[in-house]
Amino acid sequence: MDALVTGSTGFIGRALVAALVRDGWGVTCLVRPQSDVSKLSGFPVVVRPGDYHDPASLRLAVAEAEVVFHVGAVLGAEDLATYERGNVFPTRALAEACLASAPRLRKFVYVSSIAAGGPSSPGHLKTECDESRPVSLYGRSKLEAEAALRSFLGRLPIVSIRLANVLGIGQRETGAALGLIRRGILPIFGNGEKQTSLCFVQDAVQALILAALRSAGQGEFYYVTDGRTYAWREIVEGLAAALPRRRVLRLRTPALWTLAAFSESWSALSKTRPVLTRQSVLSAWRNYWIFDGRKICRELGFKPLADFRTEIRRIAVGG
Repeated sequence: MDALVTGSTGFIGRALVAALVRDGWGVTCLVRPQSDVSKLSGFPVVVRPGDYHDPASLRLAVAEAEVVFHVGAVLGAEDLATYERGNVFPTRALAEACLASAPRLRKFVYVSSIAAGGPSSPGHLKTECDESRPVSLYGRSKLEAEAALRSFLGRLPIVSIRLANVLGIGQRETGAALGLIRRGILPIFGNGEKQTSLCFVQDAVQALILAALRSAGQGEFYYVTDGRTYAWREIVEGLAAALPRRRVLRLRTPALWTLAAFSESWSALSKTRPVLTRQSVLSAWRNYWIFDGRKICRELGFKPLADFRTEIRRIAVGG
């Protein structure tokens, strides 16, 4: 089929484009003027410049789409208004363009996040039936974007996919952790308990494509995980185990808090998104992000295929 992909130059978007091209889809990538389109070189895709404040450019982009994958998002901002401008307004504008100019549209797949659902209770796998209570500004903006899309139900075939923490080669935070580990520093996040669900990028992409192809799911949202829960330390220790043996200095929450403060200060000077924030350090220590991903398995036929040890080793070697 013909797909339009937003956020195609990002970590998840680029993996999605690669899978769609491999499977024979026709792919158009909606890119903003500031996007680095060199990341799409080698892919037989149509690159369509667009601006969420320019309805005509959006209508042109969606005109031939049978599926819209809205992956693009603002991941780091200082206030809710900026998140809303980057996540809520573009989502509504894209849906309006589809309603006006996408007669062939079969599915609008919105890439959301577990941040929209908010933390789970310790030892309780949060489900789609539990109340969404985001605790971050990013999570609030993603939940607001989902709410904006619900106003189009009955007029557009919308499904939202709330991905767990997505790992893979090229993922920014994992790359930062690898950089520290290679320097002999092992960042130990969390309180030692199983506090997070994960999803490897190839399984995330599988879930998005299934959401597009299955007739079920319209008006629904789904949590996507690999079916297990993890302590944060399992991830970094797995990365370290895949690298050549060396002595490491273990940094726990107090030291990571200081490192995060430095990262935030540097990002303010360099006008870049911080790799580590004090909020993320505190959230990893205090909150539980464990989710039940069985609904998408039952209703859309999703089956996580990635093996944790294999993928962690691949990330360590390739990242």
